[in-house]
Amino acid sequence: MTGVAAAGVLKHQVFDLPPTPLVVTEHQMESKGCPQCGVVTRAPPPPGAGQPTQYGPRLAALAIYLHSAHFIPLQRTADVIAQLTGRRVSEGWIETCHARLSATLEPFLSAVTAGLRAAKVVCCDETGFRFAARRFWLHVCCTGALTLLLCHRRRGAEGIAALGILPTPKSRCTTTGRPTSPFPASTPSATNTMSANWRPPANGPARPGPPK
Repeated sequence: MTGVAAAGVLKHQVFDLPPTPLVVTEHQMESKGCPQCGVVTRAPPPPGAGQPTQYGPRLAALAIYLHSAHFIPLQRTADVIAQLTGRRVSEGWIETCHARLSATLEPFLSAVTAGLRAAKVVCCDETGFRFAARRFWLHVCCTGALTLLLCHRRRGAEGIAALGILPTPKSRCTTTGRPTSPFPASTPSATNTMSANWRPPANGPARPGPPK
């Protein structure tokens, strides 16, 4: 039937992932000697290729995405990368990727902090969790558009103060929500709360409002 013209064509499509082996890009830096003085000069490596061998930024982004965005433990993150690429990375390398990324986030964190401090209303909360057999607290301060998170060993005043958003205990602010003990009352009429709304003063210190 090879030479017979087709009467029609029926198409079936299969959507699948392509193989994902690591691609190696080699950079060669030439060394040249000056014919006049004899000094040998070597070309510098391009950014991101400062070592004889290293993993690239896309693989680092995948490792951080799996570990941080999806809360996959270090060992399992390395397992997933090994299954996808055929190359197993070390847990220490994943932690190094986090440290390098964190060092670049200072301008972003400063902008978020400034935005939260300027907001008319902020919401603060905390939740406890255990890690490596120790108690930690995840503190959050947010608006509808900005969120700042902090992992701290202490709950309440000490932890929320480390975020650097709410005023100091000597300042006057209004807190509303479920009565608990973590947040210090700025004035006798302010209510200790788990969820605190702080309205920054427009002209001078804010006056405490009635608990809600």
